[in-house]
Amino acid sequence: MYSLAALVEALTGVKPRIRRKKNGQIMIECYEGHLDGFAHFAELAEAIVRRGR
Repeated sequence: MYSLAALVEALTGVKPRIRRKKNGQIMIECYEGHLDGFAHFAELAEAIVRRGR
């Protein structure tokens, strides 16, 4: 699970918050900074697809 948090940080530049719940589940919290980073990569992917056509 921590590798997923590392991936989120690598893609967005913002470290996500990791919480461990009482039942043993791990929750990764992403906020606006993360969403902005993901949106940037989505725009980049769209541009690459358009360029390839």
